[in-house]
Amino acid sequence: MRSSGEVWRLRRLPGLDGVRGLAIILVILCHSAVPHLNLAGQAGVTLFFVLSGFLITGILLGGQNLSSFWPRRARRLLPALLVMLALLLPAFVLAGWTVRQYGDAAWPGLLYVANIREMQTGWIFPFGHLWSLSVEEQFYVVWPLVVVALRRRPAAVLAVSLLGVAASVMARWNAEGFHAVLGTDTNAFAMFAGTALAAAFATGWKPPIGRGATWIGAAAVIASALWSPTAPRVDMVATLTTAGAVLMIAGEVAGRGDPLLRFPPLRYVGRVSYGWYLWHIPLITLFSTPGMPGVEVPLKLALCGVALAIAALSFRFIEVPLQGRRPAAAVVPAPVAS
Repeated sequence: MRSSGEVWRLRRLPGLDGVRGLAIILVILCHSAVPHLNLAGQAGVTLFFVLSGFLITGILLGGQNLSSFWPRRARRLLPALLVMLALLLPAFVLAGWTVRQYGDAAWPGLLYVANIREMQTGWIFPFGHLWSLSVEEQFYVVWPLVVVALRRRPAAVLAVSLLGVAASVMARWNAEGFHAVLGTDTNAFAMFAGTALAAAFATGWKPPIGRGATWIGAAAVIASALWSPTAPRVDMVATLTTAGAVLMIAGEVAGRGDPLLRFPPLRYVGRVSYGWYLWHIPLITLFSTPGMPGVEVPLKLALCGVALAIAALSFRFIEVPLQGRRPAAAVVPAPVAS
């Protein structure tokens, strides 16, 4: 157990890029209408939430000040989002949209209130997928204040995190409709699971896990992605994914991670996942036609391939330069979800 005055610092962990890579691949497969993966998007969302909570809390416990945290986060997220919205406007106008229609669809995501808007009106095409970014940013308006206030007492951060998990699970259990899926309160349990893991490590905890943790965790996540959508409570998806994410992250931090998560292509996909997520749904909306047997899935996958290429350019020429670092030095992942 660390003393109350000792600061824990999160080191560079390449395998966590692989966790992001797995998460975005699940989301892409779901949104490409690949059979039997209807809930892979929810699994990917939850995986990203857990990882985000862990990383953000680890960074704040390591000493980053709020005066640099929020501006850094804005530089990480807003430029790529603004460029995407600007470049897609003429394409949607050519497709028959009015500027007003486009603006009505875009502003909730830009202001990070997409989830609230969708709970009121339903899915917002083509930017409904930005709901998860809204959930994260709403969470990170408040949570950093808690972490900084308790920075020298990571055990207190752990206690608050566990209470947060319990409260969020209760909120999700009692919620209905869009609120259950899109609410910040009903999704916070996954982020709190990540914050609890970071706080536990900050106390000096050494998890008693072996090198098989990565495979067990990955198996749990994949099993959740294949969970039957007709199950009485699809919350089992979130439960399995959260447990799997905690295992994979804990194994990596403890130095017992598997090379699977450090596979270079998987890591690269994870690092460009923010841009990939931003672009793939708008491209699918513009260019694919649903209900075309034998064509729909390959077409959507091809469009996601185009989105990946755009994401690589966005990462190289927008996201990295504005962070003032080289691509190889990327440490903090941006949020991506379904």
